[in-house]
Order: sequence, then C-alpha cells, then structure tokens
Amino acid sequence: MVPLGLKDRDIAVLRGLLSFISPDRWEGPLIVFASNNALRERCDGIDERTLRRRISRLCELGLIKRQQSPNRKRYVVRSSDASTVLAYGFDLAPLRSMISHLETLATQHARLEVDKRAMKAIIRDRLYRLEEAGFRPETSEYSLVDYKKMLRRNCTVSDLQASLDHLEMLVSAQLDSTSIVETVILTDSDSEHDRDIHSSKKEYYEERKATCVANPASTISIEDCIERAPSAMSFSSEVPKSWSEIRRLAQSLAPAIGINDELFRNAMNAIGPDGTSLAVIGLVQAYPSIKHPVGYLKRLVFKAEQAALNVSKMFKSLTSQSRFPAGNHVIHAT
Repeated sequence: MVPLGLKDRDIAVLRGLLSFISPDRWEGPLIVFASNNALRERCDGIDERTLRRRISRLCELGLIKRQQSPNRKRYVVRSSDASTVLAYGFDLAPLRSMISHLETLATQHARLEVDKRAMKAIIRDRLYRLEEAGFRPETSEYSLVDYKKMLRRNCTVSDLQASLDHLEMLVSAQLDSTSIVETVILTDSDSEHDRDIHSSKKEYYEERKATCVANPASTISIEDCIERAPSAMSFSSEVPKSWSEIRRLAQSLAPAIGINDELFRNAMNAIGPDGTSLAVIGLVQAYPSIKHPVGYLKRLVFKAEQAALNVSKMFKSLTSQSRFPAGNHVIHAT
C-alpha cells in the first residue's frame, strides 16, 4: 500500500478491523465495536499506544470513520428482535467505497515496481560494462559505488532514470576512449578466398534459417500465448486478437527489460517478427527468475543464427510454471 503511505502496522490494524466483519455482513453496516484489547489480539499483539496512533492514521486517510458515542465507548444497541438500532465504533464503509480505487492503485504500483526492477537491471548491466571496460572511479568525479548502493535502496523512477542517463553517458565515453580498430592486411588472393568462405557460410545459414525462423503461429496460437503469459498480457490495455497486436505489445515491453532497439532488430532478423515477439513476451513472463534478460535474448539470437533454435520450445520453456530459481546464472535456450 505504498501509494497511500501506509506502514506495516497500519495494514496490520486494518486487517485486524476487517477480521471482525464476516463475509455475509459485507453489504450491510460495517461497524466494528470491539474493545482495544480485542483489537490488539487481532492486530498482531501491538501495544495500545501504537493501536491508537494507527487508527488515527487510518481515519486521516479516510479509510475508516470513527462513530463516537456520547460516553466515548464502543458498543452496539439492539432491539428485542436482535436488529441493530445504534452502533458506535469504527465504520469501514469508506474502505468498501474505495475498493475500485484501491485496486487501480495496486495495479499501477505493481507495474511501477516492474519498471523499477527493469531499470535497476539495466543500471546493473551498465555498471558491469563500465567495469569490464576498465573504468576507474578515481579518475572521475563519479563513483560506481554510489550507484551500487542506490540499487539496494527504494528509489523513485525519476531518480533511476537520471542515474541511467548518466551511466549511459559514461558508458558511451568510456567505450569511445578504449575502442581499438583492428586492421587485417590480406593479399588479393586471401581476400578473394575469405569472401568465398563468407559467402558460402551465409548461403548455408540462410538455407537452414528457414526452419528456425518459421512462423510460430503454426505451433503456438494467440490463445496459447495469452494463456501462458498472463503477466506480460496484463500490460496490454486490451487482449491481443492478432499476431500484429502481439508484435506491438512485445515491442512496447522490450525496453522495460533492458532490450534496446539494436538488439530488438537483430532478434527480428535472426528469429523473425513473431519469434522475437514470443521471446520478449516470454522473458517478461519469466522476469522474476531470469537475472539477465538481455543476455538471454542475445543467446537466443546466437542459436537462431546457428539454425539451432526451436521457437515453440523456447516460448514454452520461458512460460513454464516450473521456471528455474532466481539467481541461476546458467542460460538455457532450446
């Protein structure tokens, strides 16, 4: 409940209050008139001062409303037929009226967290590239340690984006300063021979690539795609009805997991439009268990160029219910 600014104790008290409302009473009056001692037992045994502060906080946020009695006690008055005449306590009706709004906030917050995890993954990748390129913090006003510490904090999207833009600048500058152009001196005959070999390999791969880049629609239907990747589909405003809509969704999701335009184009050339779309959607679905989506896709591109990639098996592996655990550094691509 981060968008509302609720703390764990606030949620514990709210959960405790809700525990006094049976499901069959949800459509009627929602007054909780339990004593503080009873509330504390339902709220993980918190002390009374904390209980009072958290209840005041929930009232300030408008999630609950205090129905005060003349003697400031919480109780219920019933008639002879056991129907409630008066009830004094905490009214949870405001919470009931906000359910739709709270569900929207929860969905937005979940998507925001996915975006933040994706941006942190890209930042981690850029830090790795800088270290591999020999970047020395002591020669710069910027410290990579600060960025590594930031990855462990709960940062805003704007802070992460600013850091990412900064790191992209450092990566670009570092790679430009350390790039080495290798010149190979060949005789005319060697050049001719090299071109012949390159041409033969190209024809060989083009001939075999047809099997690898075959339209996956022949083995995977749109319905299968939607059913196997619900997390990825949740980012679409409407349920995709055609492969063109699947492709558009995949293209919009690719940057969120660190896949840039160049890698996406390379994948399109190697795996095909539909195969690339299934790869991206599968990676989004398997995001919690894949440490480096970019490296995974590069491996898929490599296998496709070797005519050794089965798109259907690849997608089913990514969207399997028994994904390998998070932190597994071994990249598997079928």
